[in-house]
Amino acid sequence: MAAESTTSAAEFRTPSLYMRPIRRFSDEARRAKYQGVCIVGLIVDSLGNPQRVHVVRALGMGLDEKAMEAVREYKFKPAVFKGKNVAGGSKISR
Repeated sequence: MAAESTTSAAEFRTPSLYMRPIRRFSDEARRAKYQGVCIVGLIVDSLGNPQRVHVVRALGMGLDEKAMEAVREYKFKPAVFKGKNVAGGSKISR
């Protein structure tokens, strides 16, 4: 009989953000006084660095690119599984 896997929530901690740069706007959006929310998806590697940064919900006017640039500079505490740092996914509203 195969053993069942029982992973409790206490054994897993999601990545958490601990440093982010200030918001930046594109010149086009600034001139138009355009703002909103862009959702950016990413993987946080086991060292806390953002990887595979991509736009989940676009905003336009150059703000998507600015959001991705900013997220690439973020610093995270990596996800932890059973006491070890592991890669984990995340979404950021920017």
